[in-house]
Amino acid sequence: MTPVLESQLQLARTLTAKMAAWERDVLAGTEAESALDAFDLERPAIEETRNRMVAAGAESAAAGFMCCLFVASAPTILMGRLTPEELEQWVADGIDQACQGDDPRIRATHFLLRGYSSMSRQRIVDASSDMETALHGFQAADDRPGVGACLLNLGNVAVMRNDFEEAEELLQAARDLFSDLGLQRGVMTATGSLSYLLIRQRRYPDAVDFAREYLALARQSRQQNDEALALGQIGTCFRHLGDTTQAADHYRQQYAVGTEISNLGVQQRAMGNLGSLYLDLGEHERAVSYHQESLNLSLRAGNLRSAATDRSNLANACLESGDPARARGLLEEALQYFRSTDELHHVATVLFNLGVAAHDLGELPEAIQFVEEAIELRTRIGDSRIASLQAALGEWRDEAAAAQTPGDAEDSNETSGIDWERVDFIYLIESDGLRFVRVYEKHSGLTFNEWWLLPGQPPQFLGVNEPADIGDRIDVSGAEARRAASNFLGR
Repeated sequence: MTPVLESQLQLARTLTAKMAAWERDVLAGTEAESALDAFDLERPAIEETRNRMVAAGAESAAAGFMCCLFVASAPTILMGRLTPEELEQWVADGIDQACQGDDPRIRATHFLLRGYSSMSRQRIVDASSDMETALHGFQAADDRPGVGACLLNLGNVAVMRNDFEEAEELLQAARDLFSDLGLQRGVMTATGSLSYLLIRQRRYPDAVDFAREYLALARQSRQQNDEALALGQIGTCFRHLGDTTQAADHYRQQYAVGTEISNLGVQQRAMGNLGSLYLDLGEHERAVSYHQESLNLSLRAGNLRSAATDRSNLANACLESGDPARARGLLEEALQYFRSTDELHHVATVLFNLGVAAHDLGELPEAIQFVEEAIELRTRIGDSRIASLQAALGEWRDEAAAAQTPGDAEDSNETSGIDWERVDFIYLIESDGLRFVRVYEKHSGLTFNEWWLLPGQPPQFLGVNEPADIGDRIDVSGAEARRAASNFLGR
């Protein structure tokens, strides 16, 4: 190694050590602002170090070290001092440089890091692709710990896309490999992921066994962050098994561990878990109180993402306690954050809850618009959980139809449920003596809410679609569109 490269690597190591110290301060919450300010001051030096390493001909090493540094600084990134776009650019640069090198492990590591970055932003397809590329790279290099890391993360990605059978196979394979290698930390992490998977599958008796094993491994390894996660998982299992006393006890133990290690993030999660428990029990005031404290802790730590999640959870508690106005304000703030980070799964969830808040406030048109956008978004990202949203949309459209004046109802009993003021055009179709109408309401971009009308039948909502050019198109809206449809159907 050249003296220039060695000196630059040593400086990178020093910066990494500083970053680790800053993150400890951020997690403790006591020196959060000064730590973040220090990061800002060091960024020019970090960037200059990377550029000098590249100039010295150490592209792969430079890119690898500096990308690892920035990915490792995820808490700082999430707190808004480094944008996700900046992070992605650093990792992308690292990929470009690594692909020019001859060490497959460096290249595989970059794809692993980029996949992990995509996971954190709910980009499931990108994460899967990069993790698969990393897996092949580590396999080619006969790097078994790297293979285990990829199997673990691919399993977690499979959980995210609700492919539970594949997730279980991957996570168990990772756990077995780490066990064969004698890597207890890997076994512990895979066990925790398997526990979470079983919770998602609602297999709570099995999940609590894995969570207890996770807890034992965390305590043996003296990993208190993992200990706190395991306690939270055990509490959640008991919560769903109906043992609320045990659930509350484990959540409080989780909070105590967070206090002991001065980790505001752990304390925040424990408060949120207690809020969810009391919401289940119908104790709405206590639920609101715990979720508010969870939000306070996130704000104190400066963690914008956790704060957005807490606002969403607090809003749910407010909805249950009969305060939709407060819920709406919280949800609008959460929506703004999740849109900015492109976390589409969360965007869809918040949109639906905004619809519930608008409905409870008596604002039916807005409620319908929110749930329509949530359905369209979940459909686009491949999230199959739309049945409950479609049911709510149908109910609210029926309510909107029932709220019409008697005269309106007589004129449109075959076309109720359609927001005619939002209609852009209709298609009049006649086939084999049967007449029907396709109605397209404005939605977003090139997509429309598509309705089918047949004589003597209520409207059928077919989802959010692009129009198909079948029949005679008429560009009309409002009362004119409704009259044209009714006249064509022979009313």
